[in-house]
Amino acid sequence: MERQANKLQNNFFIKLFFTTILTYTLFFTFGAHAQTKKDSLSIVNKDTITSKEASFTKGKEYVLGGISVTGLKKFSEETVRVFTGLRNGQPIKLPGDKLTSAIKKLYESKQFSNVDVYLEKLDKNTVYLEFYVQELPQLNTVKITGVKKGKAKELLKEAELKQGAMVTDNLVVTSRNYFTKKYTDKGFLKTKVNLNIKKDTIDANTVNMAIFIDKGKKIKIKKITFKGNKAISAGQLRKAMKNTKQKLIGRFWKGSKYIEEDFIEDLESILDKYSRLGYRDARILSDKITWNDNNSINIHIELEEGRQYRFAEILFVGNKEYTDDQLQMYLKIEEGDVYNGAVLKERVKGDGTPTSQDISTLYQDNGFLFSSVNAVETKVKNDSITVEIRIREDEKARIRKVSVSGNDKTNDHVIFRELRVKPGDLFSRSAIIRSIREIGQLGFF
Repeated sequence: MERQANKLQNNFFIKLFFTTILTYTLFFTFGAHAQTKKDSLSIVNKDTITSKEASFTKGKEYVLGGISVTGLKKFSEETVRVFTGLRNGQPIKLPGDKLTSAIKKLYESKQFSNVDVYLEKLDKNTVYLEFYVQELPQLNTVKITGVKKGKAKELLKEAELKQGAMVTDNLVVTSRNYFTKKYTDKGFLKTKVNLNIKKDTIDANTVNMAIFIDKGKKIKIKKITFKGNKAISAGQLRKAMKNTKQKLIGRFWKGSKYIEEDFIEDLESILDKYSRLGYRDARILSDKITWNDNNSINIHIELEEGRQYRFAEILFVGNKEYTDDQLQMYLKIEEGDVYNGAVLKERVKGDGTPTSQDISTLYQDNGFLFSSVNAVETKVKNDSITVEIRIREDEKARIRKVSVSGNDKTNDHVIFRELRVKPGDLFSRSAIIRSIREIGQLGFF
């Protein structure tokens, strides 16, 4: 029994499991042959590892004596060593940040599917590590069937499936989703994509990818129905949906296909229409699709309109340069008007066009570059909303310098004579926009 116990002790290999913030699994063991170690590892005390030959203590600093690499098929050992960033002779703790970083770098190289680390040898304060890696297979050939050859070639180019690419789970999923979306966006809602990967029998660690696309029939929207709408008719709501249209005989300029991103955008358009009519609390309760026997679909949208609001008092706060009456000429909203949040924003902040007539532009056209104008709802009572237009005017700004660059052939004075802003002038947003437009009309740029 004692002889058997000694034999078992001599063949015993110790493995320590480290859980890091990167969720990488590191294994350290004693022994001479990697395969024997992999078959005999076991978890022991996490703070101190002891063997017949030496004692390994968690957190103690050692000197890295060397790194060996196993499991390679295409890469060289030196390549993997470079990836780790570790070098012989450097201090290292087991476990420690440097080892964790080495594992992370190997995964981030996107060349390996699995990385294990073993403590191969301990010589006093010198440690020797073995990295066991599993390489990701490389893509050799890709073939698409189910569509025309010209289309298949176009799809491969767009998907960027090239020879030599590392085949990861992410590559497989994103490729399948890409091809599926390519056809569902065209109305082929029942598109099926089968992606099959097989090992290449000639080249080591390479795979061939076969993709079969069954796009099926194009699906049309037969009907779009609404529930819960009282203030706005179904016809008006369907008109507000710019992208998603139901089938209509004679309308050839806009198809009746269903595209999810466009549909989501159209739902926002419905809510915007309600908001512009004072229904600021309107919301979509649900939306669903039902299928018809003729491979067409119906879209059902349920709404909650809420109450219609109106403007109560509109107060200007912080304005010194302009009177309330002057600002009101730009706001053009009176007490009792139907509440329209979109229009309120446009009259205060602008509609995004160069010719916008709004309060912010009024200030920026007259030197108030650093001014700010904001509309704030301060009180909601029953169906009335009080709004404050809060203004911070700040100091007026002047143009200190005007410079021109990028004109290799046209003289500066030709450009300067078209400018509506000169050094010393008050800052003016409209003058700058006009200058840009007139320089563009020269025909030199």
